[in-house]
Amino acid sequence: MKKIFCGKWLLFPVVAAFIGVGIVVSLLLHYRVGRAPEREILRMGDEIYIAPYQPLSELPLNYYLAGVLSAESAGDTGLAGCEYYVNKFDKNGIYVYQRMEDKDAAGIGVKDGENGGWVYRRWIKVKEENLSKPRMTLEDVIRLAKKGDAMEEKDFDCYSYFETSVEGMRVYEIDGIFSLWLTGAEGCKSEPGMLRAYLRSRDDWETENLFEIRSGDVSDYIRKHQEVASAQNMAEGENVLFPYPDARIGNRTCIGDYWYQGAHFAFGDDGWGGFHLSTLSSYLGYGKYEVVGDRLILDTYDGKHTLCFDLAGDTLVYDAESSNISGVGASKLVDGIVLE
Repeated sequence: MKKIFCGKWLLFPVVAAFIGVGIVVSLLLHYRVGRAPEREILRMGDEIYIAPYQPLSELPLNYYLAGVLSAESAGDTGLAGCEYYVNKFDKNGIYVYQRMEDKDAAGIGVKDGENGGWVYRRWIKVKEENLSKPRMTLEDVIRLAKKGDAMEEKDFDCYSYFETSVEGMRVYEIDGIFSLWLTGAEGCKSEPGMLRAYLRSRDDWETENLFEIRSGDVSDYIRKHQEVASAQNMAEGENVLFPYPDARIGNRTCIGDYWYQGAHFAFGDDGWGGFHLSTLSSYLGYGKYEVVGDRLILDTYDGKHTLCFDLAGDTLVYDAESSNISGVGASKLVDGIVLE
């Protein structure tokens, strides 16, 4: 009994020391007072959607009214009966015309009271199994940063994330201040070894200020931005609405991406599209497009070219008679070819 009694007293200082260290670290770093709540979800058939981006006061081009949300689809979001809009090219998301409280809409692209608080919010399709994983923490970010060049994509697979429309880009939500943006993941067309992990702070969305977690003192970055967030009364326990679009990071939505014998055609949800016909040519065709019925028409901004396609499911069928295009690689665009 005496040995056991002594063991308890020997163990107590050790446990107390560990607790003390934990308290000190917590006080010094104060990484979190709480995580952001889970995002609301729309369920449409077998697909689920979340709305992580800031709302828009105007609907993007080439979206059309598809119907209203059913009570079953809306679930607990309170959006039953709201109109939703789709684009024939956009396989990644929809826009819902919904009302936001002034406190939520102000300062994120919608003025206080504008349109009675009614906005267009983009809801993106996500995989439920990816969202159901544990949220990443700031402690996890610090640990991952220490891996340096040994950091791998598989190191991030155990955390909750959603994918943007850009191939190989993931967003890991941490709390109401920080998020981690991973680029170069599986499916990215960049060269191997281009995995990048950018920590973004809510008080500074500028892309030139992106912080790659292996590029400096990540703990110092966290501390500084927590101080700013505290001064601005940013709550750590609320969801963040990310800026949209932001082409340099990649959450501008590419809603159509097609290839044919080395020629590449892409169309964004902002009504702009472009093409590159051959590696032997430096010409990049770029301009506005519109969808009229089952036809897509692209006119380049320089006035030189017009491309016309018929929509056929997930493909485009080229209409040579209605098109006007010349230059290196143009000869491969014969009437009736299918872009996939």
